[in-house]
Amino acid sequence: MNERRRTATWGVILVLVGVVALLGALGIGNISMQNLWPLLVMAGGVAMLVGGITKQPRDTGNVWFGLLAILCGALFASITLGPGQWSDLRTFWPIFPLFGAVAWVIAWLFDTRQVSNIVAGVIAAAVAVIGYLYTVGRVGGGLVDSLATYWPLILVLLGAGLVAEFFVQRR
Repeated sequence: MNERRRTATWGVILVLVGVVALLGALGIGNISMQNLWPLLVMAGGVAMLVGGITKQPRDTGNVWFGLLAILCGALFASITLGPGQWSDLRTFWPIFPLFGAVAWVIAWLFDTRQVSNIVAGVIAAAVAVIGYLYTVGRVGGGLVDSLATYWPLILVLLGAGLVAEFFVQRR
């Protein structure tokens, strides 16, 4: 996305936010930023995602961040605008590393030479699954204690992914 288009996009977003905030402050309608703020997170995510995809070469960092913002914003919108409750996050907190995993895998699909993205995605997915199983009582504390001891393996795996990425991109 070129600089002029990016500036215009952010301008439109600010105008919309300002109008919504003004309507809420004036008591017009049942609109409040307290409920609508996740939509701003999602809009920013869309802007980052589009920017990352349209940039040449593609910016997988922006793809990852944009997807993560869209997914988190959607979850928060389901709480502020939908049937969800903030207390639901006590059980469903592992969805955040799952969102990261999804974003890393999709970013990797945009540039398969960035091996570290797929490695981080697999690790985040494992954290999400184990975290969820622990939260709902399917995995005991013994496994969690073992994982707490061996957590540096995550660093080893991420480092190995970066080294692999170096060799893949060198070709």
